[in-house]
Amino acid sequence: MTYQTPIVSVIIPVYNRRDTLKNAIISIKKQLFTNFEALIVDDGSTDGTSDILTDFQDDRFKLIRQKNNGVSAARNTGIRFSLGKYIAFLDSDDEWLPEKLQKQMNFLTTNTSARICQTEEIWMRRGIRVNPPLKYRKSPFFKDSVSYCIIGASTVLAEKSLLVEKGLFDEKLPVCEDYDLWIKILLDMNIPLISQPLVIKHGGRTDQLSVKYRAMDRFRVRSLVNILSQENLPCGKQQHIRNELLKKLGYLIEGARRSGRDCAEYEKMFFEYAGYSK
Repeated sequence: MTYQTPIVSVIIPVYNRRDTLKNAIISIKKQLFTNFEALIVDDGSTDGTSDILTDFQDDRFKLIRQKNNGVSAARNTGIRFSLGKYIAFLDSDDEWLPEKLQKQMNFLTTNTSARICQTEEIWMRRGIRVNPPLKYRKSPFFKDSVSYCIIGASTVLAEKSLLVEKGLFDEKLPVCEDYDLWIKILLDMNIPLISQPLVIKHGGRTDQLSVKYRAMDRFRVRSLVNILSQENLPCGKQQHIRNELLKKLGYLIEGARRSGRDCAEYEKMFFEYAGYSK
């Protein structure tokens, strides 16, 4: 295969996903848009995950190994090694439909002011197609995206320069790192939505981070607190973030009280951001 400088760099973070990585790679190889490189970042796997690449004779696919540092660090490693103007992410248990990159590249080259876009998804749970909960209904707008992470990482195509400007993924967040980055981007621009489902999102696995880390709002709270510390936030968006932070802190306080856990830290934060002393 003749080498050409890739326009798109696909980043696939993976940890002990030997059973799913092959399907993810096959879905990349089937892309109608072919000017890409695919960087598989093996985040310290111990199950022979990276051996899957030996089944594929394709110079566009490259393996990067690192010690286990989490999904944020793995994605950031891929971005730093990437050569493309655009970055696409694919989780190792998800798949793309063949026209995914082509339709997104067409969108971004036609809509020259856009630096990022997302697509709809097909949700699968244990091999059965399911309807996503209404709270995860996709939107291009800031206000719709602050409550939950409605933007799937595997659906995003973005200019590399935009991700770098926003500081990449926060490696201190073990989960909700994508939520954090999308909110930072949404402070300045919408993230346009291509209404066609171009990604197959697989759920229901016991090794998914959403299963490992319960009470996900505690990580969204950390993200929102960090964002509120930034200077020159748009006034309306700053207030919306503050209101969402208080709502999430209320949920965490209520949950801690019901289970008999200490909620003093969350109470202190609630009163601080509510603007009065306890």
